[in-house]
Amino acid sequence: MSFAGELRRVRDESQPFARRVAAFRRCLGMYAPFGFTSTLSHLEHRFGPMEDADKLTSAAEALATSRQAWLADLTRWHQSRRDAKARGRRHPAEHERSVYLSRQWPGGGHTTGPATSSGHGVVSVGFLATHGVVPASAIEQWRVHQKLAGRTVVVERRRPITAVLVWTAIAAAVISVLVLSTISGWRPDPTGLLVASGSVASAFLLHHMVGWALKR
Repeated sequence: MSFAGELRRVRDESQPFARRVAAFRRCLGMYAPFGFTSTLSHLEHRFGPMEDADKLTSAAEALATSRQAWLADLTRWHQSRRDAKARGRRHPAEHERSVYLSRQWPGGGHTTGPATSSGHGVVSVGFLATHGVVPASAIEQWRVHQKLAGRTVVVERRRPITAVLVWTAIAAAVISVLVLSTISGWRPDPTGLLVASGSVASAFLLHHMVGWALKR
């Protein structure tokens, strides 16, 4: 279901309240400038706990208004990037991105509230990375800059072992064992192949885990 479709469910007074709340949470899942939890806290700070239909509707309308403003802003950003690339400037200047790194609630109208996942009531760097405004690497860089400024920042971090990494390790292990068996003439039984592949995959994962740890 789209954001607009879920928003219609939130607005539909004929729906049971619990379903409207569930639809609102799905809207948050699709648009949460501060991250899901902090955006919800921000809206509850403004309108109160979502315990009745009026507060729920007000929060949903504020979220929808903010999303419209953000999409319009995002359209301008991508158009400016296309124009800049046409002039030969492939990467945005630092000051262009810094505007977004200090951006508060899209659409304005309410700029104060509880501390968010990005630290100071500004749009989450992860949110900006998702929309292509900053590269994924900017999350860690921004976190370091905030620490140097003496600010406490909590940013969701990527786990060092992802499904992609695991499957890559397994594929690399199987290919390595098959190549080795072809060169050496070794014909392992299924158990031997499994053990050998597991050993290579473990070494591959250990290598990447150590590299990740050293970069922290």
